[in-house]
Amino acid sequence: LHLVATEPSDFDTLWTVTLRYVQVFEDFVSYVAWKVSLEAALELAALKVCRDYLEKQAKSCLDNKIDIDAINMDSAMQAFIPKSVLCSANAKPSTLRRQFQHLLKRFASLSATESVLRSLSILIDIVKFDVEIFKASMGVGWSSPVDLLVGPEVGLSYRINERCEISRLAELRSVLEIVIRKMEQNSEKTIVQLKISGSAHPLLITVATHDIAESLAHLIDGYQIMYNQGSSVFKMKVSQDLRIRREHVNLKELIGGGQFGNVYRGTFEEPGSHPVTVAVKVCKMENEPADTQLILQESHLMKNLRHENIISLIGVCMDTPMWLVMELAPLGELRQYLQSNRATLTLTSLFLYSLQVARAVAYLHEQSLVHRDIAARNVLVSNPKCVKLTDFGLSRALDYDAVYTASRGKLPIKWLAPESINYREFSMASDIWMYGVCIWEILSWGAKPWQGIANADVITRVESGGRLPCPDGCPAVVFNYLELMVWALQPQKRPTAKEIVSVMQKITVEGTDVAVMKMKPGKTMVPMT
Repeated sequence: LHLVATEPSDFDTLWTVTLRYVQVFEDFVSYVAWKVSLEAALELAALKVCRDYLEKQAKSCLDNKIDIDAINMDSAMQAFIPKSVLCSANAKPSTLRRQFQHLLKRFASLSATESVLRSLSILIDIVKFDVEIFKASMGVGWSSPVDLLVGPEVGLSYRINERCEISRLAELRSVLEIVIRKMEQNSEKTIVQLKISGSAHPLLITVATHDIAESLAHLIDGYQIMYNQGSSVFKMKVSQDLRIRREHVNLKELIGGGQFGNVYRGTFEEPGSHPVTVAVKVCKMENEPADTQLILQESHLMKNLRHENIISLIGVCMDTPMWLVMELAPLGELRQYLQSNRATLTLTSLFLYSLQVARAVAYLHEQSLVHRDIAARNVLVSNPKCVKLTDFGLSRALDYDAVYTASRGKLPIKWLAPESINYREFSMASDIWMYGVCIWEILSWGAKPWQGIANADVITRVESGGRLPCPDGCPAVVFNYLELMVWALQPQKRPTAKEIVSVMQKITVEGTDVAVMKMKPGKTMVPMT
């Protein structure tokens, strides 16, 4: 990073600096963003937005001048300012917005290279890999936050601020148990409880969000595993009524695979009951404990979901490797089912499946959940007249009408809404866009979207008005509904899942022309030619 001292003059050096900036910024967002001050976070976000805007203009051969009014302030702030920083800020949202807008105006005259260099000059003192720093309060409550330090040299320590001495709390090898829990039901604040060897009382630490609590717990747990050459002491709690004894489950045959492991057909038989055919998701051994926590997250989301068009969770086997025992859909994935049964399925069947997926999405949204991966591959067929949504590995719980910003992980680009691709921003509205792509897959008999188009080119096409083509045999009025409303570029203009359910019900019962034309009085939908 000594390259930031002066502005690079040759192309190779410029490319090296830019690449290093991308790497460091990604590490900053993924791992250490929560430790920065609000001022530094705002400045880095503003520089990032200005640089990205200039790059986009250059690719489109447009004027380099930044149009501040064209930038969605809220989306940009949510995308590039860590949620934990916003949660811990004492300023009002309107004040933060004004500060951010002021910084955008201040940096608007910088070139893309100047933005990179200024960002690196800030990041060079933040992104350090020998110690992780978390904003936290000691004890229960969010008063007088301090810097909590975790690393091989400092162990588990804290300091009031960067100018104060470091006080050691505990040795990482002495952590015996880690538990996390919400501070209050309606609060983002989360408590990390540590049982320390030789101490009669647990060490309690409060952090800004549940995600930060999990990151802190995983980090501490990783160090104690390394030092003690033992097993994990961080175990997310699972309700007793979800626990299943492994001897009650028998695996029969491999039927699929996914992000977290393989899926098997099996049987579940409790003493005194008849055996039930089930699907069993087995966590990959080599990826534990990370995948274990993701499967537990999935089980926590699924445990309270009860809907006729959503795969239900039966229970969890907590032994290693962890097993997630779920309802089995005997006819498998919808994509394969459509391709194999095209000769016998009718358009009415396709509309019925579309309606049932819409009902599942509407139910999730009523529970303040976004799915984030709605696609035909995640819809299973229980019988020829019933499909069910599954795979909640990417799902997230939201506050009402909120937006979730993903900081890392692979994303299914060709199914995503524009705001999800550009800002990694997910909401109920982005679920609606994905639902539209899923319906396109259904009406296209299981075809994959944007075939032959590179991921990097999809967003350019979408933002310039391009959409997936009308499937053969799809009524024009139905495709117009997808094109004009479900795939509206602005999230707020898309219909809700509940509204889509109403449309699909009318299509199924009354026919396409009557149904869709009734939905939006005064809005003319011109059939595609």
